[in-house]
Amino acid sequence: MNHDNDFQGVGIDVTGSQDIESYAHAEHRRLFEKKEASHKRSQQFKINFHWVSLVGLWIGFLVILAFIVVWTWHILMPESRHFVSDAKMDTIEAVILSIIGSSAFTFYAHNMIRKLND
Repeated sequence: MNHDNDFQGVGIDVTGSQDIESYAHAEHRRLFEKKEASHKRSQQFKINFHWVSLVGLWIGFLVILAFIVVWTWHILMPESRHFVSDAKMDTIEAVILSIIGSSAFTFYAHNMIRKLND
């Protein structure tokens, strides 16, 4: 009884072991390339996210620095040299104080959590 004829027309030649090995190698290569392409997309996303977050942090830093410069200017200079209204200065002061307060609280809470985990 010849079982090789059962697989004729299926697309796999079971009589030639080299064909099976080349098919397995091609399948392995296809899976490897698919995984490699997925890794490249993931890495590209991480790189893009990194740059966007850096730009955002720098913009935030520059805005906060501008607020501090304006606030300091208004504290040190006489009223004749002020260029921001009192209502807007109150807003700038609130922003600066909330940033300082939240940073101090975050630092304190982080240290307390670290001490509890040790």
